[in-house]
Amino acid sequence: MKNKKDIFIIFLLTATIILTTYNTIRINSLTDRLKQTSDSIEKNYNGGQVYITPTEK
Repeated sequence: MKNKKDIFIIFLLTATIILTTYNTIRINSLTDRLKQTSDSIEKNYNGGQVYITPTEK
């Protein structure tokens, strides 16, 4: 019985490590994309490329 419990605990730890690593990588890539987006918005804004037009309702 103890052997099954040990295997289950090892499985849970492994799954936790895998999910944590996956989420960290995903968050890092999303952060990079956000930085790129904000950089391009900033360049466009500073270059006078952003035009805000009022929309009629």
